[in-house]
Amino acid sequence: MVGRSVSNTRPLLYLRPGPNDFTIQSMRVLYWPVLLIAAASMVWTHTHTDEIPIVLGILLIVSAVFGASFPKYAVVTWLTLGSAVPLAETLVHFEVLRAPWTANAIWPSAAFVAYVPALLGTAIGYLIRRSVAGAETLSRDFTA
Repeated sequence: MVGRSVSNTRPLLYLRPGPNDFTIQSMRVLYWPVLLIAAASMVWTHTHTDEIPIVLGILLIVSAVFGASFPKYAVVTWLTLGSAVPLAETLVHFEVLRAPWTANAIWPSAAFVAYVPALLGTAIGYLIRRSVAGAETLSRDFTA
């Protein structure tokens, strides 16, 4: 059953039956809340572990999932998820958040390295979606 909006003018999710399942045609309803939750989770993860490779690996995986799920918003995904680690470092530097590691005495500019795995993950997810989906589905994703 498809959920209806309050005014009953249009459905919240558009479901289209495929060969074996239903696919969500319009995922804009889910994109922003899920992206912000993922970015907040990356901030939480970074402030609760002192292992940078773990944080960057999780960032790579999360951005790949977003790149494959939402190829139309690849640049926004890259910038939002890539900003999570520098934001966490800045908040720890100014003692807004606490972390198990000591903050840098100067501005935490090394945290901007997180943009690299975010870019790689988003690009990998986008390319996987492109290779699996085919040209027709990809063009429909960018025009919808």
